[in-house]
Amino acid sequence: MHAAFCDLLAQLHAADIRYAILRSPDDEKRDRRELDILVDPQDFERLLKVSRWHGFVRDGMSALRPLKDVLYCYDDQCLLVLDVHRALVSKGVVYLDAEGVLGRRELRDGAFNLSPADELAHLVCHVILDKSVVPLKYLQRVSELLALGSVRRAAERYLSGRGLSKPFSQVAARWQELPWQPQACQRLRRAMLARLFVAQPANLVRYAARWVGLAMRRLEGRRGIVLALLGPDGVGKSTLAERLKSRLGELGLKTGTVYMGPFGQSILPVSKLVRWVGRPGERSRRFSYAWVGEARWLVYLAILAVEFTLRYLLRLIPARRRHDVVLSDRYLYDILVGYKTSTTEQAMSARRRLCRLYPRPRATVILTAEAATVAARKSDLNASAAQAALQAYRRMARHFNVILLENQGEINGIVERLIGTLWPTLFCRRRAHSVPFAKVAAGHEPDRPASSRSVTSAAR
Repeated sequence: MHAAFCDLLAQLHAADIRYAILRSPDDEKRDRRELDILVDPQDFERLLKVSRWHGFVRDGMSALRPLKDVLYCYDDQCLLVLDVHRALVSKGVVYLDAEGVLGRRELRDGAFNLSPADELAHLVCHVILDKSVVPLKYLQRVSELLALGSVRRAAERYLSGRGLSKPFSQVAARWQELPWQPQACQRLRRAMLARLFVAQPANLVRYAARWVGLAMRRLEGRRGIVLALLGPDGVGKSTLAERLKSRLGELGLKTGTVYMGPFGQSILPVSKLVRWVGRPGERSRRFSYAWVGEARWLVYLAILAVEFTLRYLLRLIPARRRHDVVLSDRYLYDILVGYKTSTTEQAMSARRRLCRLYPRPRATVILTAEAATVAARKSDLNASAAQAALQAYRRMARHFNVILLENQGEINGIVERLIGTLWPTLFCRRRAHSVPFAKVAAGHEPDRPASSRSVTSAAR
């Protein structure tokens, strides 16, 4: 078990918070470990307070998980997930109360665990109600518990108060066959739900409320968050996006990439219109008046406003419905630097106003590097043009709340520092977290909560 979980459980024990472990974390999952615990509802607020001391953050989606909360912590390049149950519940349906289960808990290996009978009742109900099939990983443990006659009779007695005595007996009698009989599992699930709805009407209310909440979430189409990656050509944005996508996948987040830059991959024929009007930022061959450059920018911004609206509706919103995190390769903010590789201050006020009209990404990352490095990677950029672009991006950071990262060749280190800064936003995306974005220099670790061991020692 991860040291942070051990320290948290020790602190709960010292604070006399009644809990019991439902499922221990799988140590084979190096990048993501989960711990399920049952807590007395009267001690729930105290548990949240102790968890915050240890760096855990509540995800804010409790409306979709009645009587259950999920807390996250990113510690030592490992995502820790703490599932806190206030009853033995599946999708809002309670099959055992916390009071009776915690009264029968047992202390083993320095932590409180479920009694064997409660463990058997929990595993059977959890598998049938929540999984709707029998995963093979549960087969051996449940078989061992069913072989103990006293444990089996006690579990059946505990579930009889909810009307689950008969379904439990049916599951126990056919346990070895159920992994290969999904239709039988579905029938048992419907029978269990019907009995639980009759035994406690509140189960039906919570189950229906959760169903409505999930339906509303699908309709609103705002599942994923947007993380924008900005920077001049040759700075390493594509490599960063690829490594970040891979790393977030290891941590359990479904991640996609969408191009949202203003200079290419257009839906409308923007390049043809720009050639007809004239490239913004360049001097006119026919007129030497300064207002010509300003007028070109205004026309270009009007075209871009329509183009970006279409991209947001047709590309970004569908991507947010499909993914937990959407990595935006560039964003509208790139027009604050100039047009493509040329930098200019023309029509800067109009450019800033256009950028403020559109929804902001949940986080914006600007990747920079040495001018010589950027110029060496892009043949169409000389050192002076690369330096001007880098300075323009750094000036952008003064007007928008961004994370400024310096690429010194260690992309994996940049990815870890970025996740270490953004993990509350990435994993607790339904709660309005105020992440203090700041300039994160290469080789400098962002501010993190105190380690669980130091906090535990101080509390004691």
